Amino acid sequence: MCAGRTASGAGLLSDQPAFDQSYEVLASRFAVSYRHLARLFQQACGVGLKQYHQSLRLDLARRLLKDGHWSVERVAERCGFASPQAFRIAWRQTESL
Repeated sequence: MCAGRTASGAGLLSDQPAFDQSYEVLASRFAVSYRHLARLFQQACGVGLKQYHQSLRLDLARRLLKDGHWSVERVAERCGFASPQAFRIAWRQTESL
């Protein structure tokens, strides 16, 4: 399980899967560089920071799409993807595994 700064970062991303600021901004909240936060996150959580964040966003997207009231464009926006195309690419990469 994540601990310390990594738990705080994981919690922030879990609470806000659509967090769309740079990872450098996230790291600065904990007074470390992105590279250091990514390393700590990998060691403590067993998964990369970007991979963890992407899985949170895709989990949220899956729930919204199951709801049936959301268009792909709205889901992409709500989940913090840069565009519907970016969402579709991420979705295909994950769902094809």
